Amino acid sequence: MAHMMQVFGESVDISTLPLLGEGGTAWVYDLSSIAPGKVIKVFKTSRDFAEKEAQRLVTERLEELLERLKAFPELPPGVAGPEGIILERGNMVAAVVLRKVSGYSLAKLSDWTWRRDKRFGVEKVKNIFLQLGSIWSALHRLGLVVGDVKPDNVMIEQNKPIVIDVEGVQFGKFPGRGFTPEYVDPLICTLTKKGELLASKTFSPETDWYSFGVMLFEALTFVHPYGGTLWASKCSTRVEPHERPLKGLSVFSDAVSVPKFAVVNKLPQELTEYFRGLFAHEHRKHFPLETLGRVDDKLKRCVFHAVPGGLSSSAYL
Repeated sequence: MAHMMQVFGESVDISTLPLLGEGGTAWVYDLSSIAPGKVIKVFKTSRDFAEKEAQRLVTERLEELLERLKAFPELPPGVAGPEGIILERGNMVAAVVLRKVSGYSLAKLSDWTWRRDKRFGVEKVKNIFLQLGSIWSALHRLGLVVGDVKPDNVMIEQNKPIVIDVEGVQFGKFPGRGFTPEYVDPLICTLTKKGELLASKTFSPETDWYSFGVMLFEALTFVHPYGGTLWASKCSTRVEPHERPLKGLSVFSDAVSVPKFAVVNKLPQELTEYFRGLFAHEHRKHFPLETLGRVDDKLKRCVFHAVPGGLSSSAYL
C-alpha cells in the first residue's frame, strides 16, 4: 500500500524506500536516493494499533511530539538529532529526517564472539566509553537527559559513538519518553502485582549514569549486572528473576553464580567497588571515567558448549 509524503519538495512513496529497521514506535527508511546521507523515521499512528489504549497513547505522544520538536534544543557533537519534520494534515508529526549513521551498535561490545573475531580489545572499549561519557556530560550541561538509554541507541561510526533516537530526550517541560527494562534505573521504577515494570519517577543525570554503568559493565565482563543464576537456597525470602534489579541482587551477591565466560573477577578493585555499590543501590555517583585507564586488556579465547541448564566454557591456546 502506497504511503505518499512530501519530502524536500518531492512526492515520495515511502514504501518503496529501503527499510533499515523497525521499532515499537516507528519505521526507519533509507532516504539516500533523494537526500544522500539521510534517513526518514516514519512514526506509527493509531491506525497501526488494535487496542484502544495503545491508540490513545500513540495519538497523545504524536500531539506532544510536534510541540517538543518545535522547542528542540541544539545538541552537542556526538548526538544525531532530528533535522527536519514532516507533518500530516498540518498538525501531526508524520516523520522526521535524520542524518544516516553508519557503523555498528554499542551492543556488539558485549558480544564475546564478535569481540574475539574483530580483535576488539578492552582498550578500544575503554576509548569508546570515554567518548560516550563526554557526550553524557555535554548533554547534562545543556539540561538534557537521555532517559531511554540502551546499547542499540548508540552507534559506533569510525570508532566514535553517536547517540541516536533522541526525539524522546527529557528537557525543559518535556519528560523523557519510554525506557528499556534492562537498562533503566530500578530506583525510579516500581513493579505492579502482575510483574509489569513502571517508571514512577522522572529521569535525571543520575539515571543516565546508572544506565551508562550497566552498558559499560556488560562490555567489560560479558554479563549483565543482574545476570547469572540466583540460588533460592541462599536467599532468606523468595525472589523472582524480574525482582532482582529492584532488590539489588547483582552478580556481586553471594547468592548469585556468575557464568564461567564472564570476567567479573578481572575488574580492577576501584571499578569493582564502584559497580558493586551501584548495582546494590548504595550510590548513584557519576562514573569515574579516569578508572578506565586501569582495565586489564586481555580477551581470553574460549570455546562455548551448550549443556543442559546453561552454558559452560573451556579455554584453549
